[in-house]
Amino acid sequence: MSIFQVTTEIAPIAKVGGLADVVYGLSKELVSTGHDLKIILPYYDFLKTKKLREPKIICKSKFSCSSHITIPVTYYETKLEDLQLILVKAGDKDNSFNRGSIYGQMDDSYRFLLFLYLTMHYFETCEKPSLIHLHDWPTSFLAYLYKCDAMENSPLDPKIVLTLHNMLHQGRTSKKPFEKLGVECSHMFNDDKLIDQNNPTLLNLLKAGISYADSITTVSPTYSEEIQTREFGYALDGALIQKKNVLTGILNGIDLNYWNPNKDDTLKKEFPSTFQFEKIIKAKKANREKLQTMFKMKESKSPLFCTVSRLDTQKGPELIEHAITFSLDKGAQFFLLGSASDPLVKKQFEKLHEKNKTNPNFHMSGVFDEDVARLVYAAADFIVIPSNFEPCGLTQMIAMRYFCIPIVRKTGGLADSVVDIDQDSVKAVERVGFVFESKDKHDMEQCIERALALYLDKESYEEILSNHALQDFSWERSAKAYLKIYGK
Repeated sequence: MSIFQVTTEIAPIAKVGGLADVVYGLSKELVSTGHDLKIILPYYDFLKTKKLREPKIICKSKFSCSSHITIPVTYYETKLEDLQLILVKAGDKDNSFNRGSIYGQMDDSYRFLLFLYLTMHYFETCEKPSLIHLHDWPTSFLAYLYKCDAMENSPLDPKIVLTLHNMLHQGRTSKKPFEKLGVECSHMFNDDKLIDQNNPTLLNLLKAGISYADSITTVSPTYSEEIQTREFGYALDGALIQKKNVLTGILNGIDLNYWNPNKDDTLKKEFPSTFQFEKIIKAKKANREKLQTMFKMKESKSPLFCTVSRLDTQKGPELIEHAITFSLDKGAQFFLLGSASDPLVKKQFEKLHEKNKTNPNFHMSGVFDEDVARLVYAAADFIVIPSNFEPCGLTQMIAMRYFCIPIVRKTGGLADSVVDIDQDSVKAVERVGFVFESKDKHDMEQCIERALALYLDKESYEEILSNHALQDFSWERSAKAYLKIYGK
């Protein structure tokens, strides 16, 4: 089976969020088990080419959907570690992917439609895949192109899988991007499976993928249920309910070698390779001292809480702020690592920082730094993740690798990966953290108070940390689930 991942992101060379980690981690696992897989993505001007083998031209061609518009295209092959990549580059006069960033341009719909039409051209002229795996709105329209448009007479009809990473972003577009490409699109605006449910003058590219993909996956089982509701489906719940028989939730994994506290040179003291409670506590203490010294926090034996997250409405900024205030009032320390792009959220945390700038038990770092994040995971006792919604989330998994106990709101992948320590309906070894259901701050306060009590109960604290060592968040588990979808 010839598998193609069609994507706009892949870690670590072109990354905005978790989508990049999924493409990288899943692809690595599939290739390591002998599967024929390639990844096709735009040839961005900012690609971290030092991590790539020198790209080589494999094909030059011209793409045309009309008699008056022809787009030169060059396809390159390269390798990222053991992963085969195909890079797509439009002609020299086109700067669609020479903007220094992946998203956030006024013509994003045109840019990614261009990428998809050039990708389709590659499949027509160079390689014919047996399975295509798409990711979110920027690539989802390829499902429609294969099933209903130019490639409907293709001699090879590949299976198409679409993974939904975040329903909030859907790719609504007018006719203009198609007209710029020279694509006749009037018939598309008569297809109910393409038209945006809130604005019938626009197409919804994500809806197109949902409607025409053979199988749909989400990044956690709970999220697959949530998006079939009005609250989390963002008006695409109806389209998803119609496809519920081919909709599956698969919890993301993490790269256990990359996030390995036994071999992490950013730490002052690494963790033991087997569970040894006293050595883990000593490592925690050493890393906490390093963190406190680096950021001029008070040297304290009080429990250290943290949040490692971008700061936006998805992540529950009001609850994060309250967790900080409440923890500090209880005599704990708090380290916040996260940046805000939303002006209102940014102002909210600037005020919080100003209020606590002389508090030696608090530090806020507004610029994300992965080395600092690793040290925070290793130093902190508890991580607070009170998201309003969370398709999967990786920080709770990474934190548990570093024996940092998660305090989470019960939503999406957080609900699937964190079981409350008092949940008697599951095996004791599966209980790993604290879970609250509502968005009410008092429910979160109760979890923080329970965490403080656990910290003082050495026997129970050791039991929970030992459970962390038993959790399987590997991509091996997730890849097996994807292979079942591929084979259906």
